[in-house]
Amino acid sequence: MAAESQRELVRGLVAGDEAAWRVFVRDYGRIVHAVAAAFSLQDDDRDDLLQNTCLAVVRSIGTLRDPQRLASWVYNIAYRQAVDARRRRRETLLSELPTNAPSPPAMRLNPAIPEALERAEEALRVRTALDRLGARCRALLEALYLDESHPAYKEVAAREGLQIGSIGPLRARCLDRLRRLLESHPGRKADGGAGASNTAPGTSTKRKDRRGESDSRGERKGQRS
Repeated sequence: MAAESQRELVRGLVAGDEAAWRVFVRDYGRIVHAVAAAFSLQDDDRDDLLQNTCLAVVRSIGTLRDPQRLASWVYNIAYRQAVDARRRRRETLLSELPTNAPSPPAMRLNPAIPEALERAEEALRVRTALDRLGARCRALLEALYLDESHPAYKEVAAREGLQIGSIGPLRARCLDRLRRLLESHPGRKADGGAGASNTAPGTSTKRKDRRGESDSRGERKGQRS
């Protein structure tokens, strides 16, 4: 996240700004979920972890001296909360066992935590870059790559006030701008070629956008008839 945006977010959190907290939960909640996954927490425990982490952030955000360290600071809080949650679960389990029963094996940390945290940080970088795009590009890319309903090009065009045939070129320009923003971020890894592709940075290759192929063919067929 850009330094100024980071400072603005932290100032909003300190001031108790509701919009800032929505942004925090949206963006930094991914880090908490990554920690929960690494500890193999159950759904109820994951919800508790997010809630307890947010409460700890509310109490302590005023002590954060360097806003640029917000992500690692949140991770450390979530990690400590997860350790406590696992310790409490183990103590509860031990208290329910018969006296002569063998102790359950120690809970081990899921070795996938570095990958999970890397994905969470990459998602945060993509969201930050999206927020720095113009409203038109941000709305288009969110509709094409982040909308879980996977709207067809026709629906996206109607929603954004665009011609179906203009979505492809506009998407390419927006992806190129997004990629350049990501490349300017010091924490981003290089990913090869700079040309625009059908996959948004930070998204799964399974989310490749092929919706325009059938829509565009249908539009051209209608023009010829």
